[in-house]
Amino acid sequence: MEAIGKESQIIPIGGKKVYTRLQLMQLVAKAAGFKKRIPVVPFGLVEAILPIVKLFSPNTYDKAAFMVAVSKDDCIAPKLGALTLEEHFQLSFEATAVA
Repeated sequence: MEAIGKESQIIPIGGKKVYTRLQLMQLVAKAAGFKKRIPVVPFGLVEAILPIVKLFSPNTYDKAAFMVAVSKDDCIAPKLGALTLEEHFQLSFEATAVA
């Protein structure tokens, strides 16, 4: 959290673990206190609906098509740091609770 608004930098977290995009969303949701289930919609269903969306809202279509394209592949970052993402969130939470 301390990195938000600062100059771009590499934050050595993640440890020896590689996370899928869904795992990252679940970890962030948990750390943020989001209790609802994260919906998983099949790409085929979204791609079938996109042409209809484009007819009514090209702007929404562009955003949804981009989100689908980006979400199809997991971006694998190098394993960096000693802390797992879970440990990083826990330490950040504890530091915020104490402050």
